[in-house]
Amino acid sequence: MKATKSTESSLCMKRSIKGHCPHCGEGRLMRDWFRVNVRCPSCDATLPVAEGAFLGSMAINYGMVVFGLIPLWLLLWWGSEWGISILTWGAMALAVVGPILLYPFAWRIWIALGVTVLKDDDQNP
Repeated sequence: MKATKSTESSLCMKRSIKGHCPHCGEGRLMRDWFRVNVRCPSCDATLPVAEGAFLGSMAINYGMVVFGLIPLWLLLWWGSEWGISILTWGAMALAVVGPILLYPFAWRIWIALGVTVLKDDDQNP
């Protein structure tokens, strides 16, 4: 059975979100918490990490923090006995720590989008 473009794309997305090479599924996307591999260590495929590519992952990271933090803050404000100053200090702490914790996950999502949605035809398969 021949794989369709949609199944290939979903497989690439799953592999990338798990932190593996979207092409072969074996190599790691990240060297460590803050450094992204430009090429897959297993299959040597080029990953969509070029000049300025950090802007996409930064936007995803920002979105995850903001759209995760605001509903949490509102739920705690309405449903708890904590004062607004405690919640605001907690939100500020999460605004600093959140992007650091979510950094590799934002890159995984960005690489998955780069391989499936923004893919150039002349890149590696």
